[in-house]
Amino acid sequence: MTPEVLVNVADPVKGLSYAVRRLRKEYKISLAELAKRSGVHIRTLKAVEAGRRNSLTLRGALAISKALGGNIKFVISPL
Repeated sequence: MTPEVLVNVADPVKGLSYAVRRLRKEYKISLAELAKRSGVHIRTLKAVEAGRRNSLTLRGALAISKALGGNIKFVISPL
């Protein structure tokens, strides 16, 4: 079964950070390989995983998700 991680948009930085790190480690993909697969710069990926990236385009987030098998689901909920 392929793992799936939900990201609640109420705290997108923390959620995306957790999801990317968890899936990347589970699939045993290096940051360099994820950068290559997603087209997102490795410095950006490092900041995302560290929770220091508080702005990321939707295109970038979707590219990262796709590179990780499309297993990051974004849930938009009212505040």
